[in-house]
Amino acid sequence: MVVARNANTNFWMTNTQDTLSLYDANSSIVDEASWSTAGSGVSYIEDPADAYADWIAANNSTPGSANGGGASPPTYSQSDLMLSEVFPNPVFTLDNSSWPGGEWFEIYNNGSTTMNLSGWSAHDAAGNSLPFNQSHLVGYNPTDSNSWMIAPGE
Repeated sequence: MVVARNANTNFWMTNTQDTLSLYDANSSIVDEASWSTAGSGVSYIEDPADAYADWIAANNSTPGSANGGGASPPTYSQSDLMLSEVFPNPVFTLDNSSWPGGEWFEIYNNGSTTMNLSGWSAHDAAGNSLPFNQSHLVGYNPTDSNSWMIAPGE
């Protein structure tokens, strides 16, 4: 599932030395992505050789689609939800443009049960929070309660 910044001015992913942290509904950190330099128009995935290293450039951006392999990520708090791709430096739009432009990141349910995203959020390196809500979940539909859910393998 893609989560987009969508004009939020209190959250950002910088192009150098940044960290994106994923928090569950209990405010526990469950996953983290870091990068040292972000090239324009390049998305980043976990380094398949070392889950503790900075993320590496992907061959191409794949929002909403499967990425290449990855190493087993560090465990902060037990969860099946994980970060799978980040796009911190768009090339043809401003960073805070609305989807499909602007910054975005992708989350993936690696478990066997559907998860409710209510109360989840991401935090930038400065500690600013981006809530998983109707403004940022790509594909959210207020008339469909399932749009808050992420199924296994998504």
